[in-house]
Amino acid sequence: MKSRVAVGLQRWLVAGLIASLPATATSAEFLFASNYGNGTIAKVDPGGSVSTFAGLYTPWGMAFGPGGYLYVGNYTASTIARISPGGSVSTFVSGLHAPRALAF
Repeated sequence: MKSRVAVGLQRWLVAGLIASLPATATSAEFLFASNYGNGTIAKVDPGGSVSTFAGLYTPWGMAFGPGGYLYVGNYTASTIARISPGGSVSTFVSGLHAPRALAF
């Protein structure tokens, strides 16, 4: 049996994302995509509408952590950003070399 998130991700068909890299989803069925080409994290609703959730310089891998915070590898800045559920961005850790893959 597939998880609810895996089933939900199979339904997505989204146009307009520039150089989109790994994506992750929330339990509310929103899809978040690292939009490396224009330095944003895109938020996609189940109907396919795309909005900008947060701006980062070269975002890459992502993972949701405790409290609904989204953690994003900021490739060129060599940091991991922590993004609140409301979209506020802060630096969680720095001094890493080109972080890409994250997991909790």
